[in-house]
Amino acid sequence: MESTGQTVPIATKLIGHYNSENYDSLYMMLAADFQKEFSRKDHHEFYKTNIRPYGNALSVKPISAENGIDNYKVTFEKGDLKLSLLMGRNNLIQSLQWLPYQAEEIIKRDASTVNTNNPHHSGLQLLIDSVTRKFFENPVNCGLSIGIIQDGKTETYFYGETKRGTGILPDIHTQYEIGSITKTFTGLLLAKAVSAGKLSLDDEIRKFLPEGLTQPEMTGKPVLVKHLASHCSGLPANPTNLTFQKDYDPNDPFRNYDSGLFIEFLKNSRPDTIPGTVFTYSNTGVGLLGMILANIYNKPFEELCVELILKPFSMKESGFNTNDSAITQLATGYRASNGKATPYWNWKYLASAGGLKSSLNDMILYLNNQINSTSKEIALSQQPVFTDSQQAVGLNWFIVPYKNMNFIFHDGRTSGFSSVCGFVKERKTGIVVLNNSGIDCSELAFAIMRELLK
Repeated sequence: MESTGQTVPIATKLIGHYNSENYDSLYMMLAADFQKEFSRKDHHEFYKTNIRPYGNALSVKPISAENGIDNYKVTFEKGDLKLSLLMGRNNLIQSLQWLPYQAEEIIKRDASTVNTNNPHHSGLQLLIDSVTRKFFENPVNCGLSIGIIQDGKTETYFYGETKRGTGILPDIHTQYEIGSITKTFTGLLLAKAVSAGKLSLDDEIRKFLPEGLTQPEMTGKPVLVKHLASHCSGLPANPTNLTFQKDYDPNDPFRNYDSGLFIEFLKNSRPDTIPGTVFTYSNTGVGLLGMILANIYNKPFEELCVELILKPFSMKESGFNTNDSAITQLATGYRASNGKATPYWNWKYLASAGGLKSSLNDMILYLNNQINSTSKEIALSQQPVFTDSQQAVGLNWFIVPYKNMNFIFHDGRTSGFSSVCGFVKERKTGIVVLNNSGIDCSELAFAIMRELLK
């Protein structure tokens, strides 16, 4: 069984503390029972003696899950290790283990048989074909849509099938779950609210919380609106009562999570780091931001997104629910571990964190607006509001320096889909990749983007 991805932010936070040699913060991620078995001194010595010789960690990727334990491949400067995490209550680590990493052998597919519309004429087209067919050597991968914008021109490429066994090649109207790329729409809605004078990025969120909710604080430092949009609020990756919902299903983890559960969580929550100081990827924070935006506009978040972004951008093939009239050609999603079809995620009350479904046609419209629009709201959404030694974050956009430019991007992943949307505004160049399997497609997207920026 593949990882559900629910502990990815915890693993990422752990690696961040390790890279900065902040072993005290690492230790504070452990549950009290675990700390009793593993003293602070022994903990610190373990990392210095056994893990530090591998150098800094370069990446962390989920590989499997079993009996509540999520397993990760962690790539270091001097080798790979397997990290196993078992979470306890309050988003603390109940058990943790580092082991040598042994890759499972994947029986490769003959990717030369994968159907495509790529004409293989230009050097770029040959590069796209090469990296994409390498991606399709994993037999789990089923279909892929690629859109690129360069020098004012748009090109689209399609591979594989919308549903396994049908032979139907994806096209520009095939729809995919875009997962956490939705967060960039939420960031743009926030920028629009700021422009309209409805709130400020520096407002304390208590001004907008429902009656009866108090301001989450740590050491007297309140959570600000901008903290929710830049993953530095100190709120956990997901609400700690997520599994309390009726008929909880890790393959559709938000399906029955409602406003009552979310408000109950908020009543009992507090940041685990000082707001504004530490990056911790948080669906919770963006879910709360969606609730605040819905409250100040007095309409559901989904309606707000349609009214202020989808309609103005002419994105007629995007929506939040599979029964929306806009969602008519949704590809079948496949799980990363075994290639079996998997349900679409129903984000419901936390739709602002990942609920959108969209097509390549619509995402190219979105990308063009991000690259070419002179809108002050779009410009605001792309400006850093949090920066540390690892990254800069705008209003839900990640900002990475590349060759004296800024690569601005976000990726998304659900059980059955993965996606990337990114651009370099200075070069008016961008890419969208939509994939109907849970296999991460970011390396493929970044390889194509590097070629575009040569």
